[in-house]
Amino acid sequence: MGVNLSLICPFVMPLACLFCSVERRRPEFIPEELHRQYIQLMQDTLLTDIQKNLEDFRQKRSMGLTLAESELTKLDMERLRDRVGMERERSCAEQILSKIEEVL
Repeated sequence: MGVNLSLICPFVMPLACLFCSVERRRPEFIPEELHRQYIQLMQDTLLTDIQKNLEDFRQKRSMGLTLAESELTKLDMERLRDRVGMERERSCAEQILSKIEEVL
């Protein structure tokens, strides 16, 4: 038997105002620095709630209260394989960069 996980999405006033101001503008006309500020504000606003939800999920998973445990296990294994693949890519890239530096 699994436990449903709920995500509470708090719309803090600055974030709501941000969405209103973005909707009124065409995205291509918003300066890049303003985009960064919007993204940073959204991250800062939602980070604590996301961390609480992740911790709640981890606790429920460790107690065996999550649904689709086999799929979650497959995803965990894929993440480990991806990490190994990225390490190999990084190693190869470092070797290539060192050879380029030798030539230059």
